[in-house]
Amino acid sequence: IDLIYNTQFEQDYLDNTRDWFIIGLRTGLRISDFLKLTKQHIDDEFIYKETEKTEFPVIIPIHPQVKEILKKRNGDFPPRFSDNLESAKTFFNRYLRTITKQANLDRLEYGKKWNEETKRFDYGKYPLHEIISTHVCRRSFATHNYAKIPTPIIMAVTGHKTEKEFLNYIGKDYNDLSKQMLEYWKEQKEKETENIEKTKNTKIVN
Repeated sequence: IDLIYNTQFEQDYLDNTRDWFIIGLRTGLRISDFLKLTKQHIDDEFIYKETEKTEFPVIIPIHPQVKEILKKRNGDFPPRFSDNLESAKTFFNRYLRTITKQANLDRLEYGKKWNEETKRFDYGKYPLHEIISTHVCRRSFATHNYAKIPTPIIMAVTGHKTEKEFLNYIGKDYNDLSKQMLEYWKEQKEKETENIEKTKNTKIVN
C-alpha cells in the first residue's frame, strides 16, 4: 500500500486512480460506495456512509494517507472515472493494472486472467499487476487490520454480520485464532520480562 501511495504518476488519470485505490484500501468500502464519496460524507475525523448493498450505516476514521489525498484537493475526493458505475469499474480496473505495473508490483499471485483467444478465464499464478482488481481494496483492508484492530470494529466497517462470515472472507478459521492467542501470550511474556529488567536496572542506577 505504501509503495503505491509513494509512487508518482505524471498523468492525472493515473494519479486519480492511485488516490481512489488508497481510499478504497484505507476505508474498506466496496467500490460502489467509495466512488460515491463526497465532501458531504466527511465530518471532522470521520467518513459517514450508508452502504448501498446492505443499507448499513458505517462510520470510518479517516486514515492519514486519505487526509493527505483530501488535503491536496482542498478537502474533496478525486474526480470520478464516469458517472456510470459499471463504466467507472471498467476504467478503474484498467488503470489500476497500469499503476501497479509502474510501481513494480509483480510478485506472483494465484488468480484468474481473461483469455482473448478462448474468451474465458484461465486460472493460475500471474504477476499481481496483471490480475489485480478493485475488489482487493475491501479484502486488503480486512486482512491488514485483522489482529491489529479488534474484529468487531473491522466488521462494523466491512458490514459482516457474524465473525464466522468475516473469518471466511479473509481466509481465516478458528485454528488461526488459537495461534493468534498463543502469539499474544508470548508477546505479553516478553513485555513482562522487559519490564522486570527495566525495574532491575533502575534500582541499580539509584
